[in-house]
Amino acid sequence: MNTNGIGKNVLDPVEGEFLSFSGLSATAAMADWRPDWKTDLISRLLALRNEAFIDVGANRGQTLLDYLSVPRTSGYVGFEPNYYCASLVSDIIASTRRQDCRIVPAGLSDRNVLQKLLLDPEEKLDTSASLDMHLRPGRSWKEQFAACYRFDDIRAALEIRKIGLIKMDVEGAEVPALHGMEASIKTDQPWVLCEVLHRDHQVEAPAHQQRLDVLASWLSRVGYSCLNVLKSADDQRFAGLATMPEIPNKIWTWENANECDYMFVPQADAELLNGKFLR
Repeated sequence: MNTNGIGKNVLDPVEGEFLSFSGLSATAAMADWRPDWKTDLISRLLALRNEAFIDVGANRGQTLLDYLSVPRTSGYVGFEPNYYCASLVSDIIASTRRQDCRIVPAGLSDRNVLQKLLLDPEEKLDTSASLDMHLRPGRSWKEQFAACYRFDDIRAALEIRKIGLIKMDVEGAEVPALHGMEASIKTDQPWVLCEVLHRDHQVEAPAHQQRLDVLASWLSRVGYSCLNVLKSADDQRFAGLATMPEIPNKIWTWENANECDYMFVPQADAELLNGKFLR
């Protein structure tokens, strides 16, 4: 496969399609995708809430492909500040010819601003790229400028109708992103599947606790509960939601990495939770 010519589209002589300027083709990305617990959960939730799906942190299109695989869908809008990833997701959408899917090459925040996105120097499609300068201190990053917007300020321009589900995977930047979506969340009452990472080993516990306290305060203000997402032992199936007194403050390891997925649910949906999801 020809992956030369970074910075422009390149015709792949083997697959007969254009490569994203990240060097990865949409066909290769789709071939690498496998369904897992998140696919299962998204399918169940969209069956209950057949409304718009907002993907905050679309990355390489993994969640887009989850969305494309489920039987009931009603519109996808992804946000991705890494322009290499946004290009790949755009190519996946073009390849699948799905008119209900769109990608916005920008991040979400609590203000409309140009920010620095930190990426692994060796990986254009870095899954750990972050807008949070304090998430992983002491590491070597390359920087990419990224446009960031308050979702509530741009929603009308994007003509996004009622939202049923939000997936948020923004590597530590979830609090400003949620603040910028607050009006929409209060109005539409979507369920929010959100990754909240344990702290880096170089981050002090009090500093991380402050971040968790701000998130907890915001959830309380908008009338939401936080539940931990449970998965099967092989991570292939969604196993339920567990109530918890608070998000734990612990150091991230590969062994506890699968503990970091949470569902933020409107307290008004307590009866639905008890009937279908709680374990």
